Amino acid sequence: MLGGKQPNFYLYALALLPNGQPAPIKPAVSEAFVVATQRTKPYIKMEFPHINDSIERVREVGSETKKKLSDLHAAALKAGIKDLAVPKNNVTKVGELKELVMAAERNKVLRENLKQLLRLTKGWDTMRDHVMMSVDDDLQLRVWYADTDGKLGIVFQCGAFNAIDLNNPVGVLRRTEDPSGTLVDIHWSTMQGVEAGTIQSHLANAVMEWSEPEHPGWFLLPAEIRLPDIHRIRDNTAGVTSCRGTTFLGGGCQQPVGDDLLF
Repeated sequence: MLGGKQPNFYLYALALLPNGQPAPIKPAVSEAFVVATQRTKPYIKMEFPHINDSIERVREVGSETKKKLSDLHAAALKAGIKDLAVPKNNVTKVGELKELVMAAERNKVLRENLKQLLRLTKGWDTMRDHVMMSVDDDLQLRVWYADTDGKLGIVFQCGAFNAIDLNNPVGVLRRTEDPSGTLVDIHWSTMQGVEAGTIQSHLANAVMEWSEPEHPGWFLLPAEIRLPDIHRIRDNTAGVTSCRGTTFLGGGCQQPVGDDLLF
């Protein structure tokens, strides 16, 4: 499940103050480690396989199934199955297997032929459900604001296993207003263009609030915004940032990061 990744473990404690309010106790964090067993090496199935993983990461796919999927037409010919129409003959990646499964779910004849060919009469549903859980790279950026006005935001991206890389922020967003408080522009700075102290002074708070319920202060940037072409986020038609911009800067179009959003 962890794919060889060595995680940290957190130990939390809850204590109440005399007034009945919870005491601010920080969790104890272990060093990164993994427990190795005899099962670790051969157990290569992933809870959420990546689309670029080998098909061996999918449940019910063993060495014989993998061999047949590497040349479906040859395997079908050997099994006496004619005219096997598949999206791709050489299926080696999880994403390719997902495409094959989706085609089979739309075509009963193809589905039954594949069940017979791959000897998955009983295991098809397990394999199908698992491969449909496969994930792609999470490229959507997250921003944490150091103030309630959204004038200074630290931007993060996902790292290994699509987890937020809290130790390596990628930049800073700054909000510019005129004297009346009207939004004028939004500026993006890479980490090279920002004083290291600006980041370090706020990073601990960003990490702390990420661990809290509903991630206070954290927002999703619009999905179309990508690194490194995020130098200026601006509505070119109106000359000022539109509602799409204020989605991640606070204001009427705010979209908070809560439990209903997938990370």
